[in-house]
Amino acid sequence: MNAFIKFYVIETLVGNKLNSHFSKLGWKNVIKAFNNLTGRNYQYRQLKNKWSSIKKDWQLWNTLIRKEIGLGWDPMRQTINASNEWWDKKLNENPKAIKLETKGLKNVEQLDILFQDIVVTNEGASSQGFVGQDADDSSKVGEHEDNIIESQDDSSYNPSLDIISHSFEVITQPSMEKKE
Repeated sequence: MNAFIKFYVIETLVGNKLNSHFSKLGWKNVIKAFNNLTGRNYQYRQLKNKWSSIKKDWQLWNTLIRKEIGLGWDPMRQTINASNEWWDKKLNENPKAIKLETKGLKNVEQLDILFQDIVVTNEGASSQGFVGQDADDSSKVGEHEDNIIESQDDSSYNPSLDIISHSFEVITQPSMEKKE
């Protein structure tokens, strides 16, 4: 599994994600863990941008397979096994889905943990006062956290992450269950 996603899932499971946003401690732990793993010095904004990109990919995937039945899984290409007509229809609806035709979204189950309960669709559902808009608009949220997160000392780092990290199970094939 992508280490980046793993760190986010861990922070979600230990309760450092409040609704659609990570707490300061959650971001601090993600940044520290990812920087320790890579030996680099990524900043909040860089990881937040990656988070937003992954979320958009998950939303595209979710929109593609929502309410679909009878789809298969192609283990060689790691994507949906569907007819050319199905793909033509989906690509007509959303041309960005072309990237998922030849290679599916990785770590879908983990991404579901991160995004399933916070994303709002354009199908009349609403959450927290947002209609047809996802609740984690990175252009508006968290900008004030850049300096706050980077200026915190290491005493607030959550040591329980090491325990969870070692026991984290990797799931490689997304579920193709009917989406409601």
